[in-house]
Amino acid sequence: MLVGCLLPGQKPKSLGFTFPPSLSGLLSLKELNLSDCNLFDESLPSDLVRISTLKKLNLSRNHFITLPNGISQLSQLQSLELEYCKKLEGVPELPSSIEDLRTFNCWSLKALSTPLDVSVAKHREFMLNNCFELVRNNEEQHVTLRILKTHLLSMMRQRLLSLFFNFLKWAEFQGDENSGVKMLTDYIKKMMDVLYKELNGAEPNIPDLIIFVSGTDIPEWFIHQPEFASVTINLPPDWSSNGMLMGLAICGLFEVQDEESITCTGYSPPGVKQFVPAGHSYKFSFNLLSDVRGHTITSKYLTFKREDLAFSDHMWMFYLPFDKYLHKNNWQYVQAHFKCEGPGISFKRCGLRMVFMPEVVELNQEMYGGLNVSDFENMATILSKFVTSAVSGLKFNYTPDGQAGPSGTSSET
Repeated sequence: MLVGCLLPGQKPKSLGFTFPPSLSGLLSLKELNLSDCNLFDESLPSDLVRISTLKKLNLSRNHFITLPNGISQLSQLQSLELEYCKKLEGVPELPSSIEDLRTFNCWSLKALSTPLDVSVAKHREFMLNNCFELVRNNEEQHVTLRILKTHLLSMMRQRLLSLFFNFLKWAEFQGDENSGVKMLTDYIKKMMDVLYKELNGAEPNIPDLIIFVSGTDIPEWFIHQPEFASVTINLPPDWSSNGMLMGLAICGLFEVQDEESITCTGYSPPGVKQFVPAGHSYKFSFNLLSDVRGHTITSKYLTFKREDLAFSDHMWMFYLPFDKYLHKNNWQYVQAHFKCEGPGISFKRCGLRMVFMPEVVELNQEMYGGLNVSDFENMATILSKFVTSAVSGLKFNYTPDGQAGPSGTSSET
């Protein structure tokens, strides 16, 4: 691990830290902390992106406007901290390995390019609080929804990849006797050419997505927006065997009031203004419970210092993939609970949406090269029936007219 520091007494226009002429001695580095090093654009070496072993990079509290475009080449980078980089205007495309991105108080940030693939990451958390320019610059397409769309596209590719490989492996043992199976196999291979430019046989991860963003409302895409901090989400009757179901998207909207709006409700007389002490912390929590004895499916917690949250609305969003959190369960409903603690902070409402494959195709239609949504849905339905049949030990039949389903029993020969 290499740690740089701001030289004492340096003026803002001075370079407080300079890199060695060559980075050849750093090419096996895993952690690099250059926070508070008074770095400007000219002091960020272009060959920083050559440190391919780097996993954690902290560039917080510096003065550069842009990052090196080749940062996506850092194929093992998991954590990128850019807190209080007040002049930073854009973050280029990030590597698919990225898991944690923090841009607290990057007031000038206008553009954020998200990774096009998430298969390497185990989870993904973007903390974008107080980046108000980023929100204003993405008014046509909500910044949270844009990040979510890219994430869902990669998740759907992984789901299809699993279905495709399972089907093709099964089809190899069927030979060429069943013309319907051969036709479907050929169609699937064509679908692969459309959906996957570079296939990788490695077992992919299924990361969840967490986004915290300030100065925005809940997108209309979240079709259910109850004004409650605790909600019950009824699951579809066949959800546990529905190959189309990808996951659950849920978010909570909070408001942080300015000190003039805060009143005491406890030991002080009603209506008396309350002073928020410096260094005070705010706490957020989210819990998702099942209908079986209140089993905790997942829980998340956040703590912010008072200065890290502006007087504004703040949204905390989760995408929870079916394959990671809900698979192989028979719950009838789940319950989501949001909670916030601290003076002047209150919960406003939440947003909910179950995510299915066809909706992802519609969200990302321009990325599919003219793929017909109805054809895709028919194909995915057929594959879902195949998987259900295989799990049930039944024989799978497919005919050229597109009708597919189980028949007979597993004892047939």
